[in-house]
Amino acid sequence: MHQLAVIILNYFSSPDKINKEKTIIVNLLPYVDNAKVDIRKLRDYCLNPDHDDGKHKAHLFSSILGMTADNAEELRQIIFKMIKTHEAKLGRKDKYGQRYTVDFTLKWQNKSAIIRTGWIIENHSKIPKLTTCYPL
Repeated sequence: MHQLAVIILNYFSSPDKINKEKTIIVNLLPYVDNAKVDIRKLRDYCLNPDHDDGKHKAHLFSSILGMTADNAEELRQIIFKMIKTHEAKLGRKDKYGQRYTVDFTLKWQNKSAIIRTGWIIENHSKIPKLTTCYPL
């Protein structure tokens, strides 16, 4: 897995406190720079209120954040940015490949929600592909 070192500086206002530095290692999505997010997955599925399976996700995006299918490209760019700084959690491995989950906080038009993204790296591939995306 790719890793990202995040340095957190804790500053204290009183002179008797010592500034502290803490490093946290975050496991990123493997091959994160190769990640693929098909715009149709967002526009026609996750943000589509008429899709049989995706309509519930679309309702959540709309009611919590005010996002619609018109915002698919913006969401796509946000996902690309967030997966480069947020931890990937290892999921199940099946006959199709290895699955991962990346959660992040999305701030949109004075609203905020935790977004869960699902990924698969198919067997013998080095390309993470978005499989799902929805607000928690």
